[in-house]
Amino acid sequence: MRMMFYWSDSEKAMVAKAAILSMTCHAGQLRKDGLPYFVHPLRVAEAVGDNGAVAAAVALLHDVIEDTMHTGDDLRKLGVPAAVVDRVQMLTHAKDADYAAYIAGLVESGDYIAMRVKLADIRDNLADGIVSAEKKVKYGSAVVELRKAIGGGFSYAL
Repeated sequence: MRMMFYWSDSEKAMVAKAAILSMTCHAGQLRKDGLPYFVHPLRVAEAVGDNGAVAAAVALLHDVIEDTMHTGDDLRKLGVPAAVVDRVQMLTHAKDADYAAYIAGLVESGDYIAMRVKLADIRDNLADGIVSAEKKVKYGSAVVELRKAIGGGFSYAL
């Protein structure tokens, strides 16, 4: 993971714990392309690792609450720092919530790390090539709003 050699021992331990928890929580899940699900949060973490250890840990755990039976309280009880859990909760899109409103909430939060993780998440979701036209439009709108909020960052071809 990029920039890891700059991290303190405690930051490295936090990211390692996040990786193990993500791998454990997503055990048995597969992506639409047939790869183990854990590959996705790992790629997202790689994309945001230059934003620090908290960003990498958030990226590794970003789908745990949304796509598994685990909660923010579970993560806290397992020793995940509040700075990570709070952002994972912010990134959790409730199944019945409007996607545009969810993205607006991320933008309104002003949380740079959460927005960078979401951009990297979208980028990775688009990269596997198994995305409907409807989702491409939804993701495209989200990218525009998130990039405006953080002043750029990634370049995307949608």
